Amino acid sequence: QLAVLLTTLFITYFACLGIKAILPGPVKALAFGLMFLWGILIAMVIRLILGKLGLTVYLDNNIQRRITGVAVDYMIVATLIAVKFAIVWAFIIPITVLCVVVSIITILFLIYFGSRLDHFGFERFMAIFGTCTGTGASGLLLLRIVDPEFRSPAAQELGLMNAFTLLLVPTMLILSPLPKIGILPGLLLSAGIIVLCLILLKVFKFWGKPNWS
Repeated sequence: QLAVLLTTLFITYFACLGIKAILPGPVKALAFGLMFLWGILIAMVIRLILGKLGLTVYLDNNIQRRITGVAVDYMIVATLIAVKFAIVWAFIIPITVLCVVVSIITILFLIYFGSRLDHFGFERFMAIFGTCTGTGASGLLLLRIVDPEFRSPAAQELGLMNAFTLLLVPTMLILSPLPKIGILPGLLLSAGIIVLCLILLKVFKFWGKPNWS
């Protein structure tokens, strides 16, 4: 199981290097920024090949879930170690204010829409809240609290949702020169995207009645 995972990681790393070489300057960060997504796509291809060869009998989902749990713990510890506390302490007041305000807005927004999901709404809420207020790793950590065995589809969805980030590439290309122009155009564009997303939620009937509170 570890050999398959490490082989996938090895291929994904060099795939990211190739994607970085192809992408234009403003969006080069997507190469390793979406490494989770590229890894999932490559893993799907590898599993398809193993299936064609009749080798999927050697894969074990229970072992995979336990490896994922250990990897998430390790990732969180590594992330905390990488934080430069001297820099954080120098800007502790604005960082604290920003974190509190953004966290409150985010949790209210996600509770409102997360409670309207038909299945695994709470698990999905925890995963996306951790991601929105941190990284995919923190999203997986919160998910593991309410779903220790990763039996819900939220973990897989957390990776696949990065695919939708590709839809924002045109927006990123537009926003890339904004530091020279000013912050107001960026705020207006972001507000427009939010309004568009809310309209799409209504159109596709994802904005229904709450299923939990």
